[in-house]
Amino acid sequence: MSISQWLVPLATLLFTFPFPSSLSAQTSPESEVRDYSKEPYVVERVINKIKFENDGTCVQDTEVRVRVQSPSGVQGWGLIRLPYASSLGDAEISNVKVTKADGTAVTTPLENIQDLPAQITVAAPFYSDLKEKELAVKGLDSGDILEYQETIRVRSPLIPGQFWFDHNFFKQGIVLNNELQISVPHGRYVKVRSPKVSPSEREENGYDVYAWKTENLELASFGDKPQKKNTPGPDSSAAAFADVGDIKRRLVSVGRYALRGVSHPQELFTLDPEA
Repeated sequence: MSISQWLVPLATLLFTFPFPSSLSAQTSPESEVRDYSKEPYVVERVINKIKFENDGTCVQDTEVRVRVQSPSGVQGWGLIRLPYASSLGDAEISNVKVTKADGTAVTTPLENIQDLPAQITVAAPFYSDLKEKELAVKGLDSGDILEYQETIRVRSPLIPGQFWFDHNFFKQGIVLNNELQISVPHGRYVKVRSPKVSPSEREENGYDVYAWKTENLELASFGDKPQKKNTPGPDSSAAAFADVGDIKRRLVSVGRYALRGVSHPQELFTLDPEA
């Protein structure tokens, strides 16, 4: 499992992933008293930071800390997978560490990382630039704490000088602290839509920073059917396009990348239906 499998970095790959459970929009003192010991894992912290530049390039960093509590949790988190498009940039897995109950630390050698074609390329060679970094975590057992970092760099943006980004918060289990931070050059037009969790805003070192902080305290129930979303689209999105017609024309011009992996293409054209 990898947290990046639940992100939607449209500026990078136009990834979209579904979520079956609901999201708690505000932090709650329940996280201090509820018993999660029977959960297969508890994500203690996931922090996503993405910084855009005016030329459309960006860097996305993800930091994860998860407590693994069962054999199924070990199976789920024992392989870190990081998808990316080699034609747009590169990806990196780093600082992979397992901490045992006695405090002993086991570090996974980064030379064990494999750079493989994405599974979709087997059935559709059309997407041959889609790749996946994979790393088997060393020494992970039930009761351990797993920590790692992921980085995706976009050096050749899909549309030079423009950027957009959709994000869905991880909801496939208990998450005690889930943070998202989007930084754009100060003064650059950006349309932010977040119907579930309102971001804070600040200016910092020449960038306008939008920050979200939330949690998911709903116990996972694998027998439950996915609930329908009351609000369509991603949890949070940001786009530098002021003209909706402009994004339509530009996406058509980039051909095969235009709607790759997007489950709701209309979201790209109606980031804020009330605008």
